[in-house]
Parts: sequence; C-alpha cells; structure tokens
Amino acid sequence: MTFFNMLLQILSAALPLIVLIPGALASEYAGVMAVFLDGIMNMASFLAYAFSVFTKSVLAGCIISVFVSAAFMTLIAVFAEKTRANHFICGISVNLFSEGFVSFCSAKWFGTKGVVYGFGENLFGNTTAQIGLRGMIVPCLVFACCAVIALERTPWGLRTRIAGSDPDLLRKRGLSPESYRIMSWTLAALCAAVCGVLFTLRLSSFVPGVSAGKGWIALAAVFLGSRKPKGALAAGLVFAAAEYAAGRLNTEGTFLTPTLVLALPYCAALVLFVVVTSLKSCPKKLLLRPGTGRQQ
Repeated sequence: MTFFNMLLQILSAALPLIVLIPGALASEYAGVMAVFLDGIMNMASFLAYAFSVFTKSVLAGCIISVFVSAAFMTLIAVFAEKTRANHFICGISVNLFSEGFVSFCSAKWFGTKGVVYGFGENLFGNTTAQIGLRGMIVPCLVFACCAVIALERTPWGLRTRIAGSDPDLLRKRGLSPESYRIMSWTLAALCAAVCGVLFTLRLSSFVPGVSAGKGWIALAAVFLGSRKPKGALAAGLVFAAAEYAAGRLNTEGTFLTPTLVLALPYCAALVLFVVVTSLKSCPKKLLLRPGTGRQQ
C-alpha cells in the first residue's frame, strides 16, 4: 500500500469525527454538552436504511433520515429548555431511547433485532459502498469547514459562545440564550445524523451499535484540542490513525489479542488525554526556579 493510499484510508476513517467535531464544539460552546451523539448516529443510520428501502431511493432515504433525526433532537432541546430539565440527563436519555427505538422498529419492519441487510439489493451495492468510503471525503470536509467558519467567524457563533459563558449578557441585548443552546443541539444532531448516513452508505446495511463510541471520542477530541477547532480536528485525526492501525493489525495478524487491538483507538484517547493534561500543567512548574518561586 502506497503512502498516499494509507493517508486516504486514514482520512476515510476520520470522516465521522471530522463531521462530528463541529457539532460537539457548538454544544460545548453553548454550555450543553452533546452526550447524545452516539444515539442519534445509530438512529439516523437505521432510518437511512429503512427509508431508503421504503422510498426505493437511497438519496431520499438519507435526506429524510437526517431531517427526522435533527428535528427529533430539536424537540428534545426545546423540551429541556422549557422545563429546565438537566441537559446531561436528557442527552443520556436520548441514547437509551435510540437503542430501544431502533430495536423495536427493526423487529417490526424487518423481523430482526440484529444486522439489517438484503432488503435493498437493487439500492445498495459496491457503488454505494465506494461513495460512502471515498466519495464523501470532499463533501464532508466542506461541511466541516462551513460549520467551523460559522462557529468562529459569524455573529451566530459568537453569540453561541456567549450563551455558554455569559447568558445574562445576551439577555441584556434582547437575545435569548435558550434559542442558541437549542440551535447548538440541532447542529450537533445534524452532524451526528450525517455520520449515521455515512455508516449506512459505507456498509450498505445497518449494524446495531454502528457508532462504536465515535460520539464520545468526538467529545474527547474537543477537550484535547483545548476547545479549538484546529486542535480538536487534529486530535480526531490521531484517533483515526489509531483506528486505522488497529484495523491493519487485525487484518495482518499480531501477537496482540483481537480484543486489545480493537481497544487501540480508545487507549489512544486515554493516553492523549493524560499527556495533554500533563503538558498543560508542566510549563509553569518548569519555568520556576527551585526555592525562589520566580520565573526564569
């Protein structure tokens, strides 16, 4: 495998995180961390497959899935704001609801609670799998760039950050911080739904738990990147490289057990979290002269 192909494979593995990170950043800026990302991804992946089969169109199925998933999460966000419910508990509840909802609908519509495939032979195939693997690289990069620019360079992005850090300032200007928190969850759900669609295109089927913790890794990348888009995306690429390495080791064989190989991306997340946290706290200590308390 050439170096270019390896980079292409790593970038393909990073697509879910590249799309997820802007949504995770928006929710973190607004002060309502999007812990529901995995639930929305799994739901959107299932709905993309189901609606594609029902409508006989992959494009229509994917669009409907993204719209339904984002609309559902918007309603949950409105409910949380109107009732002043705990946002973290609401997010976790969405993950639990998604698992039950997908299992129930899968059994009702397709007669199985496991992997769903073979119902759209004329819809899904090698072409769809290739689109999901490489053909979406440019659209996903454009989507992520637009989302980051919206967060960093627009009045909406500035107000979203203020909604999380100083909501009273927005109220004094006649703006509602609640509406910006709702919009941040809508953006996060939109990003997660797009990721779910990518999984369906890549596999040409639906697999329960297809997100495989990508939502939590995206949240970890946000903190490892010091809540900055460039740092978070760089952390996402590191996680993707670890996932690619795990896949290669699993394919070619190694002295490591398969379970340990599959855990490599999560081990990388843990190691990065410890190292970055240590580096942030070390410089100040290293710059102090022993016994003086003064900086050199």
